[in-house]
Amino acid sequence: MRKIYKVSSVKGNDVEIIPYDEGACQTCSGSCSGCRVVLQAKNPKGLELKTGMVVKANVSTGFQAFCNLLALIVPVLCAVAGFFCAPFIADLFKTELTESLKAGTVLFFLFIPALFIFIHTRKRSDLVELQITGVIE
Repeated sequence: MRKIYKVSSVKGNDVEIIPYDEGACQTCSGSCSGCRVVLQAKNPKGLELKTGMVVKANVSTGFQAFCNLLALIVPVLCAVAGFFCAPFIADLFKTELTESLKAGTVLFFLFIPALFIFIHTRKRSDLVELQITGVIE
């Protein structure tokens, strides 16, 4: 995702931005909103923004670090936990401990972090919103 955007309109703390490509945008004489996707962003730093300014925008870095941790480490740990929980699950459902059951519990436990992220991002939509991080002069 490009991190450089052009401000299309400012409404208080809400900002409409469009992706900015310096080479293509300088030679264009048309309206930006007519040929680009307009995105919504927040201005948490309270920067003085005006229409036409070029800005940097990104998703919250703390949330990105949290998702990177979940995406790399936690699924592997959950899959290992699923492998070792397979005998307990077999006893719980009074079934035979087979390789298929072990594989199923590993896959089930592997998708737990994805489910957690899905639920967490639906409850806290502010975590995945674009935020204006700076102005490019």
